[in-house]
Amino acid sequence: MPVTPRFRITQDDDFLYIAVRVPFVRVSDMEFLLDGKNFSFHCKPYLLQLVLPEEVVEDDRCKGVYDAEADNGTITVHAPKATPGQHFEGLDMISRLVAGPATASDMIGEDVDAGMKQRWSR
Repeated sequence: MPVTPRFRITQDDDFLYIAVRVPFVRVSDMEFLLDGKNFSFHCKPYLLQLVLPEEVVEDDRCKGVYDAEADNGTITVHAPKATPGQHFEGLDMISRLVAGPATASDMIGEDVDAGMKQRWSR
């Protein structure tokens, strides 16, 4: 099962910098994808999926930089902003950014709600 890594996001006028702490990994296994407001990062055993407040683009300026000295391994992804100069609000609101699959309690809640509706409609 994948592990969500620690991360932090900073920005300047042109880029978001997504620093992902991934100690003791093989950097050659790293993959990241930028698609509009979606960012995903995978480097076994870590998986990070974010929904950003604004759009980024994957072009020739996009890169990942590995620093083995920072926290035993940190990869910083340089993600170009689709609209240079735009300020991305809420980058410190981690729970809003993290995009994961529905939790077990979400699924149970949906099943219970559906079951209750069936029982009440009989």
